[in-house]
Amino acid sequence: MNPLNKLIAPRYPPAAVGLSGEGAGVVQLERRGGGLAVRSAAFLPLAEGLVRPGFDEPNVADASELARALAELTSDAGLARRRRWSVA
Repeated sequence: MNPLNKLIAPRYPPAAVGLSGEGAGVVQLERRGGGLAVRSAAFLPLAEGLVRPGFDEPNVADASELARALAELTSDAGLARRRRWSVA
């Protein structure tokens, strides 16, 4: 392994949230046996039209509703206290 990789390789947060028009998902990974394993994961369907992917109009119809849904989702997955996230 190149010793520079340790210095220049990005350190990604072990937790990620993904949003789509259909729902939101969260996953937390952990290093295990030289690879990665899922430690926790959850998915929550979102209300129709709450998240609208696109470039020509706002993507979130109701920010407070999305915040409530994400709080519920992270709580269900046991990740409510996590502060660093990757978002997609």
